[in-house]
Amino acid sequence: MTERAKLYKFLDELDCTTSPDSVWDLLFGYVESLGIDKMGYHHLPPPGATDFNEKLFLARGFSQDQVTEFRRQHKFFRSPFEKRTSQINTPVFWSKAETQLDLSEDQIHVLKKFYLGDHHNGIIVPVIEASGRNGCLVFHFNDADCRLSKTQIRHLHWASQSAHQIFCKLHSKSRSNNIDLTIREKEILTWVAHGKSNSVIGDIIGISQHTVNGHLRRIYLKTGTSDRTTASLRGIGECLIDY
Repeated sequence: MTERAKLYKFLDELDCTTSPDSVWDLLFGYVESLGIDKMGYHHLPPPGATDFNEKLFLARGFSQDQVTEFRRQHKFFRSPFEKRTSQINTPVFWSKAETQLDLSEDQIHVLKKFYLGDHHNGIIVPVIEASGRNGCLVFHFNDADCRLSKTQIRHLHWASQSAHQIFCKLHSKSRSNNIDLTIREKEILTWVAHGKSNSVIGDIIGISQHTVNGHLRRIYLKTGTSDRTTASLRGIGECLIDY
């Protein structure tokens, strides 16, 4: 089977999956054909999302003891690349990561201890999603001398991006705290996020300020917030409004 055929087969299987975990099983099965034996996925929800502080981390190819120890040492997990992947939009090999991502000493320590192992060969792939629910995939090559062609790197990026987007969709459905706002509540929250006062919002949409106040109280209740700023961030982070 050609490399292109392998990629298309993976994408077809990905379209049919209904389980968040199976997304990464499928991706790992695909990347193994590229000489990758370990994979870590760092899920980075946007500010305002109800799961913002969870910083979900998943791994394939590592032993359960390794993953457990890593999570124990990083209780409030922060990806080594969390604030750095915005600097890149294409895959970066580890040999260039320290210079291109300007990693801190602590981040370098995390990278080397968990990912690099006995040799320094792997690739970092940033992934994005329209709502700002971004992430990062870190791959470890079994062979220290492994090299990927430009086409293979392009396919890896494509596969990673597709997996991330499907995972975000399935992950959203699996969360129990989905927020259901009415059309009017979404409209009001959108204007709140744009910095409009209740009286101005009332004038814009043709209702009284008192009615706007009532809608806003219900918005606070549904979003688990108590102020305009936090409610706006929740609305943006949870894709409740178009901003």
